[in-house]
Amino acid sequence: MILFDKTNARAHNWYATFLKSIGEMEKAEEHAKKALQLMPNHPLFLHNLALFLMEKKDKDSLLQAEDLLNKSIARAKPGFDYPKQVLQDVQNMLAAFHE
Repeated sequence: MILFDKTNARAHNWYATFLKSIGEMEKAEEHAKKALQLMPNHPLFLHNLALFLMEKKDKDSLLQAEDLLNKSIARAKPGFDYPKQVLQDVQNMLAAFHE
């Protein structure tokens, strides 16, 4: 077992990414939320939690993901364009609820 500093937001973020890669979605989302709780304005952490919410594909989760992505875009350094790309996907998914 690997131990890490539970107050290290980056460790939670990367552990969430690892857990997602092995299919542990619930645990991964918990760690993504913890990373964001510890560093609430971090563009990558906002983006990553939005990705988890996007995969749920329900309207409420997509609206939350859209909000997180907008915050990520507002706080991101130039060149960090992933949130913009994902935001377009989320908005397309939300549009399907209005059809």
